Amino acid sequence: MLSNKPFLLKIFLLLVSIETAFSFFMLISIEADSKNTLLFGFSFARLILIGIVITLFLFAFLLFVYVLTSHLRLQKIINAVSEMSERQSLSFVVWFLTAVLFLGVAFLLTPSQRIGDAIYERLLPIVLLGIILSAQTLLFQFAWLGKKLNFNFLFQWKTAYLTAGFTFVVIFFSWLLITWSKIGIVPERTGWAPPGTPVLPQQAFIALGIGFFFYLITKHWEWITNLKKADLAIAIALWLLASVLWLNEPLRDWSYFTAKPTPPNVEIYPYSDAALYDTFAQNYIIGTSVQYGLIHRPGYAIFLAFLHAVIGQDYDSVIFAQILFLAIGPVALYFLVSKLGGKSAGIIAALILIFREKNAIALTNIIEVSHSKLFMSDVPTMILTIAFTYFLIHWLKNEENKLYVGIIAGVFLGFAALIRSQSLIIIPIVFLCIFIAKRKTLKLAFIQIAMFLLGVIIVVLPWMLRNHQISGRMVIEYQPFYTTVIASGYTNNPTDIEKLPNETVQQYDDRMFSMILNYMRENPLEVARFYTAYFVHNEISSIIYLPMSLNFLDARSYVRELNMWGWNPPFANPAPKILPLFFITLGIIALGIGIAYQRAKWIGLLPLLIHLGYSLSVVPFKTSGWRFILPVDWVLTLYFSIGLMHLTLMIFSLFNNVSKKIENTKAIPTQLNYQKTIPVLSIFLIIGLAFPLVEKAIPQKYPALSSGELIQTYFVEDIILENGEAMTPSDLTKFLEAETNSTVLYGRALYPSFYKSGEFWGDDDSYPLEMRDISRLQFLLIGPAQRQIYIPLTSSPNFFPHSADVIVVGCKTKTGGVQALLVKINDKDFVYKTPWLGLICDSH
Repeated sequence: MLSNKPFLLKIFLLLVSIETAFSFFMLISIEADSKNTLLFGFSFARLILIGIVITLFLFAFLLFVYVLTSHLRLQKIINAVSEMSERQSLSFVVWFLTAVLFLGVAFLLTPSQRIGDAIYERLLPIVLLGIILSAQTLLFQFAWLGKKLNFNFLFQWKTAYLTAGFTFVVIFFSWLLITWSKIGIVPERTGWAPPGTPVLPQQAFIALGIGFFFYLITKHWEWITNLKKADLAIAIALWLLASVLWLNEPLRDWSYFTAKPTPPNVEIYPYSDAALYDTFAQNYIIGTSVQYGLIHRPGYAIFLAFLHAVIGQDYDSVIFAQILFLAIGPVALYFLVSKLGGKSAGIIAALILIFREKNAIALTNIIEVSHSKLFMSDVPTMILTIAFTYFLIHWLKNEENKLYVGIIAGVFLGFAALIRSQSLIIIPIVFLCIFIAKRKTLKLAFIQIAMFLLGVIIVVLPWMLRNHQISGRMVIEYQPFYTTVIASGYTNNPTDIEKLPNETVQQYDDRMFSMILNYMRENPLEVARFYTAYFVHNEISSIIYLPMSLNFLDARSYVRELNMWGWNPPFANPAPKILPLFFITLGIIALGIGIAYQRAKWIGLLPLLIHLGYSLSVVPFKTSGWRFILPVDWVLTLYFSIGLMHLTLMIFSLFNNVSKKIENTKAIPTQLNYQKTIPVLSIFLIIGLAFPLVEKAIPQKYPALSSGELIQTYFVEDIILENGEAMTPSDLTKFLEAETNSTVLYGRALYPSFYKSGEFWGDDDSYPLEMRDISRLQFLLIGPAQRQIYIPLTSSPNFFPHSADVIVVGCKTKTGGVQALLVKINDKDFVYKTPWLGLICDSH
């Protein structure tokens, strides 16, 4: 019998002898390196390894012979081993062997190229021996102590396993239907974005190792989990880790949302959506945002305005401050997952989120990314959604039923809606969950719904009233470009989306909305088909960013090898090696869903419902994947982390006693607790009102002035041109009066960049032809008027600071920009003194 100690000792020593002998033959069979030969054709390093293996072999083999030839000797060794097994120091041996096993597996999963082929080949026999000996010793130690497999831990989670099994079956058959119909696999013609940034397998491996290590520590020293400041210490550690890793991960390439630095300043400037948000932020801090009107993603733009006001204009400094704010995200996820799956699972989820964001920065311009080193709204929305979900679950689970927590949950959803208004689609999901959780006390459910809605309203309503006052529209955000983009997906005739002559913005929007509704009524099956396709694509993209390979590659090699991050469907032609891990990942997610359901019932499914609802909200816009679902695709990480930790505990529980105190048995509260409700409401109402009130209170840095007033104020003295001639203020006045297209403007100059003829950054249509086809210095002017300004130059000027105060004299172009003839910077410097024979705009 294996429980017989003499037999166990003999078989263990025999196996060690065989394994070390096999490792020895592997080492000597490796081709010798003639350059480093020391003895017998082997290098010094190889001789060391061979010596270690021979020593282990001799020890095991001689000890085997020693106990085999004498029963007395055998009993003596058994007594010695038994005495050692009873010592407290044995736990250190177990930890050491577990660490060796863990590191050995990590070595095997690391491609030889990353370590070095020669080094990998020579270490492989030793690593294999270490893995085998560690696993073997742990198993024999278990048998030696007479322990039996413990299934008690597994039996208590029957409900979780049934839920997980049902979930996996539903997903599996859905996948069969998807592969048969190709819905969600064959791309649609617009908005079919690639998956989000991947998580590398070694990162998930590290996260699991740290999470499980934390579990072992708290199991051994339970007093740690009872410390009131334990969560605070973990939160600070996660925040610091996220901040350090994200700040120290360099932007190795330029994103589409950051123009490549050019003279004269060689600074990073935002572009595209990032420039849109930053431009509004700049208008906000100079007091002209009301004239700017409605804005896309106002919550994030105001956040940028705050950072600029405190930090200044340097891009790196603003990003530094932004990351310090966004690094709270992993902390919030830790607390959220801890509510549903325990602290160890929370640590795993937080670390995966940290690593994923690090990868996003590292993969800039390799795949489509949106991350914390860009002026983009996606990561902030994700952080707010995590915070909202945490407070909501904390509120619904808390037996004290503090209503102010529900208000805070609503406030965070309101903040998320100020950044992405489609976040409001989550509100009906919250109602449903509250009704399900409090179905036996409907009065309580209605009161909780009212408190939650109040939290949303006090944040969102002030900004909506601001927009109504400006435009007559009770909306959160608006950008005319997106109306056209959305409408283009509901017509086959491109001319339908063109604006008609004399058509107002409101009339155009109403016509586009009617066109969309008519299309949906006339083509219900087609609409159902592409809605399903985009939704399925979202769900596939939300899964495959999790590890789909067991090779420990670097981020760029991983993306290149899996080949799923181009603008093509990720599963049109999936590599066969991906599918097994894809379904294993699905199984782990299903297990996480089951565990969350058993611990918190319907509340445990709330993150999943939020994910599905938000994922569906982007479908009518005919977009899917990538950053469009970044605010909620972390939900799969949540359930994956819970499932991964529980799967590890399942295996661990077979050999060790695992606490059964995991089930949540708290009764659902029925009493109302109004404590702190009024102060919390007051604080967040002030914050909500502050956004529009501060905007109105900021004085206009550049009040509207007439041309004459600008000349009178800023051109008091004569201007000496490069050819030595003098230009008087009266010359400028005559120029402005005589030339129809002449103009004089002043304000703040943003993003000054010098480009040679034919050079530009980003899309062709972002630059007017007359500007794009000449060598020029270009910048965006904001103030009483907002214009694209360009100055024809053969080389970059030495001086033109970003966010400088400028006054421009020039000529209006056909595309609405201005070709500058004269630019005065910070009331003292002329960057361009034209050697024209006269001030004329005939060619413009």
